[in-house]
Amino acid sequence: MKDLIEIGGFKEIFLFDVGNKTIILAENVNAPQRYITGEYESNEIFERINNSVGSNDYLTAVEAYLKKCSEQLTWAKENIPQNMGVINPEDCSHIDYNTDLVGKVIALKLNSLRREYQSADSQLCYVTGGNGARPNSIGRKIFITNLYTGEHYFTVRENIMGIVNKNKIPDWAIKNLKSIKAKENAERSER
Repeated sequence: MKDLIEIGGFKEIFLFDVGNKTIILAENVNAPQRYITGEYESNEIFERINNSVGSNDYLTAVEAYLKKCSEQLTWAKENIPQNMGVINPEDCSHIDYNTDLVGKVIALKLNSLRREYQSADSQLCYVTGGNGARPNSIGRKIFITNLYTGEHYFTVRENIMGIVNKNKIPDWAIKNLKSIKAKENAERSER
């Protein structure tokens, strides 16, 4: 079982991941406002609660929490593509620590993604670098570009299902990959 979050003396009561936010309701019996609800954010350096609302009344706090969850659910329905299919292990070639991933189209494991993002538009990425992308490396970080959104971010090698077989890459992903590679080549030639 996952440990409950505690931040600034506030202990998690409810935590809901949906869309691009994590909504939290937490309690601190010693705080001027006993309950707080807001958007929980954390990374390797910090954790915080943004856009928070405080209350001493539990039902008011739950109401604020449910309102934020509902807003986030509406955002997700409007902004997350639907019916994009899923990339499965049989759609990929197996990788091990001898495999060079740079320049490859990879699929992220479904369990590395939040539930609402468990589809091909979030799974399919182009590997641009990172120590973890190299064969037999000590590092774990792999820099990737999402083929649907074009966003750049990093993951770790353990989150990668495999290199996607060329015949399993959807047409939209092939088109976007060409654009990403063209932009990458243009940036390289400018240097």
